[in-house]
Amino acid sequence: MSSALAKAVSKLVRPLAVRQGLADGRLACQWSALVGPEMARGLRPLSLSPDGVLKLEAASSSWAMQAQYRAPLLIEMLNSYFGYAAVKRVVFSSTYFVPKALAAPTPVVPDQGAWVRAAAQTAHVADTALRDALLRLGAQMEARHSAPAAYVA
Repeated sequence: MSSALAKAVSKLVRPLAVRQGLADGRLACQWSALVGPEMARGLRPLSLSPDGVLKLEAASSSWAMQAQYRAPLLIEMLNSYFGYAAVKRVVFSSTYFVPKALAAPTPVVPDQGAWVRAAAQTAHVADTALRDALLRLGAQMEARHSAPAAYVA
């Protein structure tokens, strides 16, 4: 997200987040970046009290159990972001939400150059079936390695 866009979104979200008890709104705005997309998919912050109690809502009881197990790491990550011990304890609401589906990875189609480089790497393999499998894998790896970051899943 561009810096200007991030500032604009933050200005819009901050008042709503503060009203919900999320300090200055940074936690709500940066949640996915702070905890990672997978954890953000199953957990969302509800409030952060002045005494350091972070209240989370989970997608299910299994998400809540997993997050409870990982709470020390979560607290460490968030406190590292804030630069002080803003979060001392994590609690969970008794409600659950439906998580968003993960985006499907963008397929990368190997170009002729990827096939040529992969063929050079697999030419010495005697077994034809193994060489063909390695060639397909190598072409995919070459294509992913040479593709711009925006196109690699």
